Amino acid sequence: MHRCDRIRNISTSLRTFSRTDDESNEEKTFQERERAPNRITIVTELSEDKKKIAIQITDNGMGISEDIKARIFEPGFPTKGVGKGAGLGMAIAKSIVTEKHGGRIFCQSTFEQGTEFMISLPGS
Repeated sequence: MHRCDRIRNISTSLRTFSRTDDESNEEKTFQERERAPNRITIVTELSEDKKKIAIQITDNGMGISEDIKARIFEPGFPTKGVGKGAGLGMAIAKSIVTEKHGGRIFCQSTFEQGTEFMISLPGS
């Protein structure tokens, strides 16, 4: 698999994980959704020395609780509830970043405020 395809897979896993989906809207009124629409932002950056690539994926969803955040990259750990996945997406994303690219992936989240995934990859 080509490096760009792997990075696309990472991005897809992280966007799929994002809590800006319908789950975060279940208890919001239409007016609340209009006032603060769900948003996912993806920013990429090449370091000045061109030795590192940074990718940030941020959402303004409901955030991730500390207990889930502590286990988010564990293979088989479901983050979306029973019947909504196999719990492999985030483990696969981490494997692609760390094992295939020699990079690092981090998650920062504030419950009820949003989540940010940061990926750092070696440049060329």
